[in-house]
Amino acid sequence: MARKNSAAAEVGPMPERKMSLVDIVDNIEQLCILLETAASEDERKVAEQELQRAVFTELSDKVDGFGWFKKRNEATIASLKQAKLEVARDIDRAVNRFEDRWERLRALAKFALERSNLSSLKGHVYTISLCPGKDSLSVFNAEQVPDRFRKVTVCLRADVWERMRVLPYTDEGGEMTPIDDNVRSFTYAVDEQALRDALEAKEEVPGAELKPGVDYIRVS
Repeated sequence: MARKNSAAAEVGPMPERKMSLVDIVDNIEQLCILLETAASEDERKVAEQELQRAVFTELSDKVDGFGWFKKRNEATIASLKQAKLEVARDIDRAVNRFEDRWERLRALAKFALERSNLSSLKGHVYTISLCPGKDSLSVFNAEQVPDRFRKVTVCLRADVWERMRVLPYTDEGGEMTPIDDNVRSFTYAVDEQALRDALEAKEEVPGAELKPGVDYIRVS
């Protein structure tokens, strides 16, 4: 029997469980109800003291804990975001290195084919070919390009457009929609496809030309 008492003395009393934030809020709610329904002045005073203790001591401790958690959480998020940026930069650098390696190898293969006057090299699996590049369109003076190679984008009110679409302009009399008064904006642009088609057909077009494409390496 003495041994049991000695063991109990060594263990000591169990630590008091701290109330969670939810427990504290529930306790405050119950104290508010008790304060409102107190049967005597003494009960009201006791309830008021307990309510003040719960709000200014227990709840304040929990609020501070929330504040510290928020601060640590924000610091952790900022650190992870910074690490994410650093990883993304490392990946970008790695991608650039691999792309540069391929460009150097492709340039070397192109140089070898051109110097050897060869159009392709065949291996057991793959073939390296020197292909002619596509001619590029160069518009060196857009103002000189004829109107038939230019297009206009006009911004109109929807109601004006509907009238024009259903009843287009005519020179045979009748009321016409005054387009100039309803144009919101308009932009001119070169019709590149029409311009390319004309130049590829060996037509001379002022203000534009086709520049020879650069040969490139294809692996197939």
